[in-house]
Amino acid sequence: MHTFNGVELIRLRAAQETSMQDICVILAYGETTDTWGNPETFYTAGAARACGFKPLSPREVQESGLVPTILAELRLPHDTALDVRDRVRITKRYGETLATALEYEIVGPVRLGPSGQVVYLEAVTV
Repeated sequence: MHTFNGVELIRLRAAQETSMQDICVILAYGETTDTWGNPETFYTAGAARACGFKPLSPREVQESGLVPTILAELRLPHDTALDVRDRVRITKRYGETLATALEYEIVGPVRLGPSGQVVYLEAVTV
């Protein structure tokens, strides 16, 4: 079995990142407590970064009430810091600013590959 050497990994990651045509902002999860000690969740927006956003068809999702509805897949650079409690805001698609940014929660674990990361997303509902 072939394992990637350092140069190959650098090239794979560079190729992955140059194919990311969208822009997103990672909303880092945070938690504090109110005066009565109840937890309060907040999100802190990070810097805009390249990503690869891919909406998914409902036909690609299992038809069960117990399974979260995955609405999108997101590719991110290998060095992106993520927590499964973070959120993602998509601000540009193919270089064009969206009239209304799209906000998603991460569903399931972060999948780390040799050239980048992939997460599945579910729309945030208020």
